Amino acid sequence: MRVLADIGHPAHVHLFRNAIKKLGNSDHVIKITAREKEVTLDLLNLYNLKYENRGRQYEGMGSKAFGMLGIDYRLYKIARRFKPDILMGVHNPYIAHVGKLIKKHSIIFTDTEDAKLANWLSFPFTDTICTPSCFLRDLGKKHVRYNGYHELAYLHPNYFQPDPSVLDDLNLSKDDKFIVLRFISWAASHDIGLKGIKKASDMIKSL
Repeated sequence: MRVLADIGHPAHVHLFRNAIKKLGNSDHVIKITAREKEVTLDLLNLYNLKYENRGRQYEGMGSKAFGMLGIDYRLYKIARRFKPDILMGVHNPYIAHVGKLIKKHSIIFTDTEDAKLANWLSFPFTDTICTPSCFLRDLGKKHVRYNGYHELAYLHPNYFQPDPSVLDDLNLSKDDKFIVLRFISWAASHDIGLKGIKKASDMIKSL
């Protein structure tokens, strides 16, 4: 079986990397395409996953709309060369569109109900939508629920072992109390109209 996996976010590297390696070890042929977003390409290189760069991240809704046509076209050309049996991605309209164009099965994974724009652009065109069982919406016949979460694909004990040496790198000990804060750009389509913490220093002071 030939599988095309499109990766558009660093988290998707973690979600797919174990499955990609297992499929590759089972004589399936895997093609990875990836977007230049944050540390996505760095992670793929770290895990020795070969990929084809399909371009940069677009900022702003106007640029994203224009960029979608270009990404669809680039991914379509790649798919025509690779000839996949299955295409997969995470709330990924490009995979859905290209799968429909080349008449091959596309699988979309999502756990984000409020990603309304991405869902609207992908759900009508994809063949299968996989979500955790806790997903509230019923997406119809193409909806497949599973008992799990995206994070278990890489944090399950079968795949993840904590590395205590990380604490040394941060000058921390196992007895220290600490908080991990993750900041985002609020530039994603599902963040339209939302806002959050702008100054890390203000949040740190309040804690």
